Parts: sequence; C-alpha cells; structure tokens
Amino acid sequence: MKSSFNKMIISFSVVSVIAILSIMICCLAALGYNSKVSIEKEKIEVDSQSHFNQM
Repeated sequence: MKSSFNKMIISFSVVSVIAILSIMICCLAALGYNSKVSIEKEKIEVDSQSHFNQM
C-alpha cells in the first residue's frame, strides 16, 4: 500500500512539473509572437535627374 502511494506521489510530481514547463513555454511563445520588433530600414534617396552624361 505504501509503495503504491509513493509511486502515485512521484507520478503526480512528474505530471505537475511537465505541466508547469509546458505553460511556461506557451507563455513565452505567445509573448515572442506578440512582441512588435520593428527594424527601420535606411531610406535611400535617388535623384530623378542623372548627371552621368554631363562631362
């Protein structure tokens, strides 16, 4: 009886640890998915008039 009770406590502990880890992973994934990381690109201005042929 006592051996069965110890196995049940160990199994509940393992299940609870796995559940906590999976909730943490889901929360971190949701935070990473919702975070708005914007990378600003440099604007390159180009003149519409070309001055290459004026020599």
